[in-house]
Amino acid sequence: MAQLSSFKAVHYRCIDGLFLPHLSKLNLITGINGVGKTALIEAMWLFAGRYNPSLLFNVNVQRTLSPHFNPISRLTDGELELHGVEDDGNPHTAKFHYEKIDDTFSTKMFTSELQEATKKMPPVQGIIHTYLDGERHESQGQQTGRASCIIEATKFLDEMSDEYIQRYSALVRKGRKKELVKAMKVIAENIEDMEILATESKSLYLSVVIKDGKPQPLHDLGGGAVKLVRLLLDFSASQDGILLSDELENGFHYTVQREIWNKARQWTNQWNVQFVATTHSGEFIDAAIDTFADDADNLSIHKLFRDEKSGRTKVTTFTGETLLGARDLNLEVR
Repeated sequence: MAQLSSFKAVHYRCIDGLFLPHLSKLNLITGINGVGKTALIEAMWLFAGRYNPSLLFNVNVQRTLSPHFNPISRLTDGELELHGVEDDGNPHTAKFHYEKIDDTFSTKMFTSELQEATKKMPPVQGIIHTYLDGERHESQGQQTGRASCIIEATKFLDEMSDEYIQRYSALVRKGRKKELVKAMKVIAENIEDMEILATESKSLYLSVVIKDGKPQPLHDLGGGAVKLVRLLLDFSASQDGILLSDELENGFHYTVQREIWNKARQWTNQWNVQFVATTHSGEFIDAAIDTFADDADNLSIHKLFRDEKSGRTKVTTFTGETLLGARDLNLEVR
């Protein structure tokens, strides 16, 4: 198990020095636009995957499809540094530093086959040095035996990629298909089944079977249906790890928000997942507080704000009695 009890972004984007001293099983990140909510869950994802520095090139983290030689330059000035304490009480640090190499490097020295292969790789004109817990780390490919961490970004919400088709297949093999169909009834009560179909061009897609109707693509039901399916599949794939979700409320009508939280609570316990999500919605926050009224210690709401004197992003955390008290006193938690 590798979940976080605290986290600090020492040097990352606009949230330098931001420290969350307490993280619960389920966490909501709130605050105005531009305060750093998305940056915070990006930083958590990079920290959880710190043994794999190639994550720095991820297009969602970079927020661009444009090629880049130095991924760190878009994330901070100088050295990227993140700290965290895992739930076993052990503190860990991760530092990433980019060192530029000879400008004369060129793919022209390669054969035509190698030149073509390099086009599929991240552009490299330097070396990323990784230091974990103060020691130089040499990447040796994918690490095994470590809990997973998945980040659900706000882009491409209406799409079901091959990765999600694979997660759906894994869920079916485990005999949990009925659970997914039941969850989907939150969005559409007349759903009877789900299955994978193929187009004429042989590409696979997830379909739903409506009562007294023909199978239809899942995305025909809208973004909320796609997001709910992705959410359950993400929970399943994040077992014993961390799931991060940006703008969780997107796609869900306010009338189903309480039920969405009931499902999130169920899946958090079922798969032993630590859940961290951002939101702009006061209604969504209220639904979360209502859902956890009998278990407020397992929910934390972290309100990010910009300090007027320093200009830095800081946080106020509400959890347990302080969370319920904030609601009773009508304090602003978003």
